[in-house]
Amino acid sequence: MNKIAIVMSTYNGRRNIKEQIDSVFKQKNVDVSLFIRDDGSQDDTLSICEELSAVNAKIHILKSSYDHSNVGYRRSFLIALKETFNLEEYDFFGFCDQDDVWFDNKLIVAIDYISNIKTPALYCSNRIPCDENLTPIGKEYGIENCYFASIIEDVAAPGSTMVFNKEMAEIICKYTLPDIDVNWGHDSYVFRLAKSTGAKVVFDENAYLYYRIHND
Repeated sequence: MNKIAIVMSTYNGRRNIKEQIDSVFKQKNVDVSLFIRDDGSQDDTLSICEELSAVNAKIHILKSSYDHSNVGYRRSFLIALKETFNLEEYDFFGFCDQDDVWFDNKLIVAIDYISNIKTPALYCSNRIPCDENLTPIGKEYGIENCYFASIIEDVAAPGSTMVFNKEMAEIICKYTLPDIDVNWGHDSYVFRLAKSTGAKVVFDENAYLYYRIHND
């Protein structure tokens, strides 16, 4: 069974964090480990994650030199990935937001798309935008439009849909400096890095997660 490391950056996410984590561990036909870096939450998000980690050995709280200081989600995700990559051997990696809900086939579908690619590969998919109660509120952008826009604007395939192999993870970690400060989101940065280094980028127009949009 394929081993996949999912990287999550949290910040004041207590309202939905348990629901998201539950959906991560309901994934079918994959061996999932979750690595969480808290970005200086002011609520009890970190405590909730630590409680869940105490009863689930597959949940790991990252204790970096930043010690949960607030560095912003861009850097936080990349720092978390770099620390995770150095911990253990995984076949695949992915990003996870703190407040979405994943379908139970999200990861295996992604892995099936890129499992036979031996060079660096990045998978991205669509998603279903919802309100706070997970009621769909319209269609997400077409993935083909996302691909074109990402070349010329600050747009990328959503990080929460990304899954990549260890060859791609190695590239990301190689070009992620400890104090990197980019103008793009972590997902936009990873997408551009994949395109600029010649990695295989695979798009799936189907959606496998509910993307929660909060009123605030």
